[in-house]
Amino acid sequence: MENVTNNGMLNVDKIIDTLSKVNVSAFLDKWGPEEVLQVYDPETNMQAVLVIDNTTLGPGLGGIRISPTITPHQLFQLARKMTWKTAIVDIPLGGAKAGIRADPSRVNKHELIKSFAKKISSIVPWKYIPCPDINVRQEEMELFVDTVGDIHCATGKPEALGGIPTELGTTGVGVGVAIETIIERYHSDYKLPDNLSEVKIVIQGWGNVALGVATYLKAKGAKIVGINDFWGTIHNPNGIDFNQAKSFALAENAQQSIKNCGDGKSQNRDAIFDIECDVFIPCASSFSINDNNCTEINSKIIVEVADLAVTSSAEQYLTDKKIPVIPDIVANAGSAIGSYSEYNKTSVADAFSLIDSKIRWSTDLIIGKSMETGLTPRKVAIDIAQQKILDVMDRRTPIERLY
Repeated sequence: MENVTNNGMLNVDKIIDTLSKVNVSAFLDKWGPEEVLQVYDPETNMQAVLVIDNTTLGPGLGGIRISPTITPHQLFQLARKMTWKTAIVDIPLGGAKAGIRADPSRVNKHELIKSFAKKISSIVPWKYIPCPDINVRQEEMELFVDTVGDIHCATGKPEALGGIPTELGTTGVGVGVAIETIIERYHSDYKLPDNLSEVKIVIQGWGNVALGVATYLKAKGAKIVGINDFWGTIHNPNGIDFNQAKSFALAENAQQSIKNCGDGKSQNRDAIFDIECDVFIPCASSFSINDNNCTEINSKIIVEVADLAVTSSAEQYLTDKKIPVIPDIVANAGSAIGSYSEYNKTSVADAFSLIDSKIRWSTDLIIGKSMETGLTPRKVAIDIAQQKILDVMDRRTPIERLY
């Protein structure tokens, strides 16, 4: 990979050159970001960026990801998503996002997490609350809190430490609840079946989050007719055997791919877009629905699960075609609610109860207002989030606004 050394880390000279070209002011607006921290540890060659977008409602909550392709602007976009997300579901936290620039398959992730934890220990959790993200799981969060010396300085920890790890399915359950709410209250508006057991589902991506979504929907009787991963697609119009498909989740090579599960027609990866369904769920990666494939989508609605899964131009095309997009800031808020519950030291059972109630409420609110106003669900959601933040800002004294 370009600019990556043999040990999987980015070349230091290239790092310095890249950072010198970062123009934070290019994406600065009245909402944030409040801080952009760039940290580097010469001993471990750890280079990371932390964007704290907006803390009006509370400390900035946001995941730590490890990826060789992160940029400050990408992290800002994700931090801004979290700013809106926490406001929409009415939890007193703000938005942030962190990224360590490295190829996770070629580095010691634990060494990098420890180094990053030391660098930002002075601002957690009062200004920034870390949680898991891409290539970071509960074991890394345990290491993070051990390094800082404060078990309450991060969320997504193992249950044994009082945590509510994302591996329990907080995101997937939230997505499932959102879809269930849509079917119960808005099936006629979206021309969907009136019972979840009759709904045909297509899932793009077959990792942890997708598995959580599928587990919830399958328990409710939904029919999953298409699944893909990096290597291919499996399609069965009569419904894919879920127990069989589960054993092909989290594939690490083509042999383990869902396309080989045997319960349906094996196709290429991009065939997923053309499968006829009621609900298309992109769980794969950012910008996976774009100008190159949005014209092929054969679904009645899209429920965005991966952050930034649908590009703005693709969403405009889909909206024009009367295919609504339920945005990530509504659909995948379950993990944020789970993190908030852990931060408040509540039980796992209470966390899932809160996820259920808040996701049902916010989904109903946003889709209802979208129907009333003719605005897209995303526009309605962002307007609601902005107003909640403005209401708090307006109640502050001039001195309070400085801090």
